[in-house]
Amino acid sequence: MSSSCPVGNKKAKADRNAAPVLAAMDASIEKMITSFSVENKEAADRAAVVWKAILDKQDAKIELERERVEAAKMEAHAAAMKATNKATQLSLAKMSQESKILMAGMVKMDTLARAWHEMYRERIGQEVMAARAASASPPAPSTFMSTPAPSPFMSPPAPSPFMSSPAPSTFKPPPATVDPVAATELPPAADEEVVEVAPPVTSFI
Repeated sequence: MSSSCPVGNKKAKADRNAAPVLAAMDASIEKMITSFSVENKEAADRAAVVWKAILDKQDAKIELERERVEAAKMEAHAAAMKATNKATQLSLAKMSQESKILMAGMVKMDTLARAWHEMYRERIGQEVMAARAASASPPAPSTFMSTPAPSPFMSPPAPSPFMSSPAPSTFKPPPATVDPVAATELPPAADEEVVEVAPPVTSFI
């Protein structure tokens, strides 16, 4: 250390020389923070745009899927209606044919046509009777109301040695006492009439 310059002057000179360096460092840090904030905001804006496009595309896909499901439902409903209409038309055609067969006159029929007509009339009658019997028959018993199978958890408990039947009692009732007055009474004679006295009747009126 040189003795020509005091220590305080050297420190002041060092602080003076370091001030621009600190200012430049602070400016660099501020610039980095500002740049980072700007880049972060730009990245957030880009991400928002990308996510909006993705969500819009997803919403479009969901809407297309919903439209496809609705179209499939409409097609299934239309097919069911078409099948129902076809079945109704076949049933009406069958009823019309059966009505013609039942109402046809057999006067001008030959033997073969009469036999064919009677065979179909009998078949129609059997179908009608079967339909009536099926509609009048009671429904089949439900399996949900059937008697449950015996459960091993509800079986009667095994006899316990502590609850065994008691030993037969040795108690004997005392002999019946004989009324001395009744024992001294004599039975009525053979020619003596026994008169029974009815108990008095009490009137509650």
